[in-house]
Amino acid sequence: MPTEPAYEFVPRHLKKEEPEVFELLTKFSEVLEEAVNFGSQVFKWCNESLEGNADKEVPLILLFRHVLELLDAVSILIKESSAEPCKLQLRSLFEALLSINYLLEKDRKERAYAFLVCHAFREIKTYKKFDPNTQQGKQFRGVLKGSILDDLDFGRRYDLEKMANWKKELFKKEGYKEAYKELDTLRENGRKNPNWYEFYDGPRDLEQLAIHLNKREYYEIFYRYWSNYVHATDIISGNLGKSDEGTYLMSIRQPFEAQSIVSLSLTMVLEVYRIMINHYVPLNMVYYQNWYLENMQKRYKELSAQRRIIKRKE
Repeated sequence: MPTEPAYEFVPRHLKKEEPEVFELLTKFSEVLEEAVNFGSQVFKWCNESLEGNADKEVPLILLFRHVLELLDAVSILIKESSAEPCKLQLRSLFEALLSINYLLEKDRKERAYAFLVCHAFREIKTYKKFDPNTQQGKQFRGVLKGSILDDLDFGRRYDLEKMANWKKELFKKEGYKEAYKELDTLRENGRKNPNWYEFYDGPRDLEQLAIHLNKREYYEIFYRYWSNYVHATDIISGNLGKSDEGTYLMSIRQPFEAQSIVSLSLTMVLEVYRIMINHYVPLNMVYYQNWYLENMQKRYKELSAQRRIIKRKE
């Protein structure tokens, strides 16, 4: 027999008891769904505009796909009143926005290969860690020994040495070998696990990247203000309520941050759409402008206004 939830903590019954709130959440979600739908068309335009199979296009296209997937996830969560967990998606969306901006700022080929080399290098390190035949793998198995994870299959099923060697072959190809040389330089200078945007005297960390791209205010929100929630170090803010009887623990699925989360999501995604269209299919910008005016402008302004649409009950 299925387990009944503690409804005071998992308030699934509120769809019936507070239908007006869920009607608003559905409308919020529909705005994001519309943005995802249009974004899928933008993705199609960009993908179809590619000539050949140039590796340097891979980071941009996959980052854009990542943005759409995150936006879709936020839409699903908002519809079910799971607003707080959306902060995880928004932080990742912000990182993707910074990455897209930085890739297209200048030196696009060099930065794209820096992205690819950094990714391949980290995959190789992972393969070695999971490979029971390497020194790193033996040390990793020693850490797991006697733990609940000891019996799990970490690398025994695959030829990880072959997979690592295949990745290393990439570093001999044009574009990759120059970026790999820069990776070696960074590691020789003490940066054992550098970020791709550090290559060629780039920003040292995400904060510096945000400052470089004139997005410091975004960083303050997504990384300073929300970092405690994301890292589970702030489990108090927004989770305790007050009544005449005293302080009480609030249920999960609180909808009160939904409006600001949808607004922030749209702010970032609309910028991504403009950037990608301008870069790949500038002639299609007129379609973006018409779509925004007809389907998004009014709703976006309402969501971005100071007036809170879903209010906390006092």
